[in-house]
Amino acid sequence: MTSAIRIAYISLADPDDRRSWSGGIWSMARALERHAGEVTCLGPVNHQLLELKSGRLLASLAHTTTGKRYAPHHSLFWARRHARFFEQQLAGKKFDIIFAPAASSALAFLETDIPIISLSDATFAAMEGYYENYSELLASSRKAGHELERRTLEKSVRAVYPSPWAAESAVQDYGMPRERTAIYPLGANLDDTPTRDEALARHRGSECRLLLLGRDWERKGGDIALDALRELLQLGIPATLTVVGCRPPAGVEHPRMEVVPFVNKNEPAGRLRFRELLLSSDFLVLPTRAECYGYVFAEASAFGLFSFATYTGGVPGVVTNGDNGRLLPLLAGGREWAEAIAEQFSDHERYMQGRLRARNAFEQRLNWDAWGIRTAEIMREVLLEKG
Repeated sequence: MTSAIRIAYISLADPDDRRSWSGGIWSMARALERHAGEVTCLGPVNHQLLELKSGRLLASLAHTTTGKRYAPHHSLFWARRHARFFEQQLAGKKFDIIFAPAASSALAFLETDIPIISLSDATFAAMEGYYENYSELLASSRKAGHELERRTLEKSVRAVYPSPWAAESAVQDYGMPRERTAIYPLGANLDDTPTRDEALARHRGSECRLLLLGRDWERKGGDIALDALRELLQLGIPATLTVVGCRPPAGVEHPRMEVVPFVNKNEPAGRLRFRELLLSSDFLVLPTRAECYGYVFAEASAFGLFSFATYTGGVPGVVTNGDNGRLLPLLAGGREWAEAIAEQFSDHERYMQGRLRARNAFEQRLNWDAWGIRTAEIMREVLLEKG
């Protein structure tokens, strides 16, 4: 029998809060408990509120006085404070390995002999200029961001990423040895996963029901999704678009578009509503302009939803073209999205095969048990190397 690995789980956010990192922090800890060993959660940091408030103040001052952006999550001052906090948490305890998701600010200055496995969905270099809030940064923020990333990778015996996009940046931008990187997807953050029969029960109806999930209308490509709806109607395909999680700009509306501004998945009623929306939809449509990964694609796959997504960032790490979805170019407009959707919807056999492949992708690779088994394997590899 394989012995249980003693894991120090370092996270800046609260690992018991299912909202942390869109639910990933909580889900990873539980998966490691099931498949790797004994997990001791050492977060969150005790000065998180002060850090948040000071970061917002500095960001506001920087933008007002210079027009530049300050990156509050990439501060050398707070990184040193984080390191001291976690060194105190580690003191006097015996661990085999440190696992740290989305925690470069905690690892960069951490002094320890325990092997570190870090996980992130992007590097600082990949984010810079890609997301709006990582554009036009202060020189000091740029310098700090790159230093924290470089130090974290130097300390990591393995750096785990959910997409080739992120892993390649670690190799190319920071010189991380390729053999010390690993690439495999994150799971679906669901409390009530549908059974296979439930996910595959829906057949193609007379109306094509599109679902867009996201908090940022502009970044998620809401305007393109709405254009796609209009184009589908022009093609003679009855269609609807349900937008969940954000509001379109004032005046942007359509009689066949429904807007659900917020669904609270932390409450039973919200989880039920979310479940109903996915079970009653035909496709997830997300023309996102920038995305590090996208848990929502894994969640859609669990419900047998074939996803239409943009070929950008880390999306190809979760949506495999022709398998659980179709990837369109960043410059594709509403007409191209509509034609791709129409092609999938118009043929009943093709429609059902898409649902089947989506569910299979969830069962085979886009779930937290698959993630936990792979991460446990990497941990054992590291411990064998250590001797």
